[in-house]
Amino acid sequence: MNDMRPSPAEHAAVQAALADPPWGTGDVLKAIALGLGLLIGGVVLVAVARAGFDANATVVGLLFTGAAELALVAAAWRFSIFKHGVSWSALGFRRLRLEDARWALPAGLMVSLTVAVVYAAVINGLGWADDVRSDSFLDEGVAAMAVAVFLAVIVAPLAEETFFRGFVFAGLRSRFGFKGAAIAASGLFAVAHIQPITFVPIFMIGFVLAWIYAGTGSLGAAILVHAAYNGIIMALVLAT
Repeated sequence: MNDMRPSPAEHAAVQAALADPPWGTGDVLKAIALGLGLLIGGVVLVAVARAGFDANATVVGLLFTGAAELALVAAAWRFSIFKHGVSWSALGFRRLRLEDARWALPAGLMVSLTVAVVYAAVINGLGWADDVRSDSFLDEGVAAMAVAVFLAVIVAPLAEETFFRGFVFAGLRSRFGFKGAAIAASGLFAVAHIQPITFVPIFMIGFVLAWIYAGTGSLGAAILVHAAYNGIIMALVLAT
């Protein structure tokens, strides 16, 4: 059987590309501004749809979520691939080595789930669990549930890892180092999830995903961990 894994030289080249992408802090700030602009526009459209057309709040929310995820990819593409003429591999879409997958996927998922379990225990102990529930889609039928699962397990991991790890983290790393870039990208990742009560666990999971991306040189590892984590959370929501 042929060994399809990249050579050590190829892996070193990937790490070099990850450490020094052609975009930097200025492009990251512009992309954040573009993303915020698109987000604000989406909020206005949602308000108009709900007020003018009496649209179902859950359905509109799901549509807005999908649009917001696409906006993240558009912002990352605009200030990396479009501006600098690079390929998608510059954003981390590189082959994931088997030996990297063997440690990154179980380690990333285990740490992320541990964070979630500890967080759930804390908020339940404090009586705050009702403040973080987001399962209204369960009341809207099978179609809404299918869309919610698709967004959580497929769309969100692809879009959010592309923007927060592939673009923001990589773009800041050359200037601020791993720790500074991971903190900034994870903080932005947490804020993007809107609910202040979830900032701490989402920030921690974001940091884990940055660590996985930096360690493997492939965004695939972070996407798979993110997708598996969201899939487990959705399965628990649907089962309760």
